[in-house]
Amino acid sequence: MLINQNELEKLCKYLYPKLFDYKDIVLNNLEIKIDNYIHIKANLNYYNIDTKLKAIARIRVENEIIIDIKGVIKYGVINLDLNKVLKETVKDIPYLVINDDRTISLIVHKGMHKPYLYKNKAYKRSDSSSVEVDRLEFNRLVLEGMNQTFEEQVSSKQDLSFNVLEKTLVSELKIE
Repeated sequence: MLINQNELEKLCKYLYPKLFDYKDIVLNNLEIKIDNYIHIKANLNYYNIDTKLKAIARIRVENEIIIDIKGVIKYGVINLDLNKVLKETVKDIPYLVINDDRTISLIVHKGMHKPYLYKNKAYKRSDSSSVEVDRLEFNRLVLEGMNQTFEEQVSSKQDLSFNVLEKTLVSELKIE
């Protein structure tokens, strides 16, 4: 699944008021460009002072999502290191961690209700990318979300027997 610049901008604009619920900090403009890196430019009004943020980020997925971000915040005439500001800002958010190497880890715990859908399609991790799952895998994920397996399902046909296996063993292997 590729990250789309417009979708990422929409997501950031949607999350901004939820993460930064301050009436005195207004996001005026956000530009995101994606190539090998994610380039971010934002204009904010921070307590009536025009503030510009410029950052470049690289994202990789291991057991967690790791964001390697570098940037500057120009607050009036003062330049601030983005990592220091982020460290202070996210210190009370339990799923975000600023690491010693100045990367940010986004810790995503497994949910109880699998599969997870994006635009009505289910995906799973395959190495460092996400791939859409087929119908059989989707059904397996639904069952896993209910703590069940295919083997635990009750068959609609209940008069089950091993007649074919028995005949094959008798005729081919001469087992009686």
